Amino acid sequence: MSRLENGFLNEAGIYIKTAKEVFSDTARAVKNRKYVERMFELISRSDSQLRMEHPEFANELDVIRERGRLTVFNAKFEDDYVNKPVSIHYDRELGLKYVIHNGKRLYYPRNMRSTSLSELYNSICIEQDIASPHRYLDKNEDLSNTILFDCGCAEANFTLDVIEQVKAAYLFEGDDKWSDPIHATFSKWNSKVKLVQRLIGTGNNMLSLRSFIEEQIELGKLDYNNKIFIKMDIEGSEVDVIEDLLPILGNFTDIKLAVCVYHRGSDEKRIRDILKDDYLCEERKGHMLFLWEDQSEIEYPFFRHGVLRINNRRYD
Repeated sequence: MSRLENGFLNEAGIYIKTAKEVFSDTARAVKNRKYVERMFELISRSDSQLRMEHPEFANELDVIRERGRLTVFNAKFEDDYVNKPVSIHYDRELGLKYVIHNGKRLYYPRNMRSTSLSELYNSICIEQDIASPHRYLDKNEDLSNTILFDCGCAEANFTLDVIEQVKAAYLFEGDDKWSDPIHATFSKWNSKVKLVQRLIGTGNNMLSLRSFIEEQIELGKLDYNNKIFIKMDIEGSEVDVIEDLLPILGNFTDIKLAVCVYHRGSDEKRIRDILKDDYLCEERKGHMLFLWEDQSEIEYPFFRHGVLRINNRRYD
């Protein structure tokens, strides 16, 4: 078989899904749709009460009323991404699909369907929109000479956005499907990027971020005078990791964090309580609804902040 024929077969194979997988995807979508519909009814019935007790949700409630449906952000900036086409390219040599993200190649797993890839890519663009409550960086924030810890990186779009600024980047991702895409995406920056294929957390088979940092310090690859930025989107393990990190956070002269606080309704308060008044904590403007399947029903008042920015340099 010629290389060209083999390339065509490999490319065609990406689009093949078994009937079982398609059925599973469809069942999941139906379950999630019913969940979202139920949440829409609950929020609609609570509209007047929410507006009276939580006027900070007014913008989101206005958008929900106007659209007649729920989204994650319920904000006008999402409209810029509705039906936005995504140009998907195929790297025949690597057998991977990629998109051009801010001028750079961002690779995806070889068995990911184009429709799923488009939806996923648009979702990360929405998350990091300048108006998004899920955005990690402030406008024009510079990470020059910073050591980045990207916890829960998936395709690592965030690291790619700042790769030319940072001094070094540690990427943590427990799902093996992202290994080949990440290595492809950062092939030009091998000298400053290290992928650690572990889930960050404090549970069994998880990697303690505190232990990892302490190990790098012992090895001389890191010290407490380094500028540090920790981005944390680890599916609800954020509170445990912050608590585990607390004994060493104060040792750094310049450390900033962007921590997701929408996975559980109590996460933001618990993190603020752990950090007390020793750190400056500022939530991103706007609110989110956690509308993913297999979650227990969101409790009143439903909306949550997306990302909490934490800074130990209180008087800059």
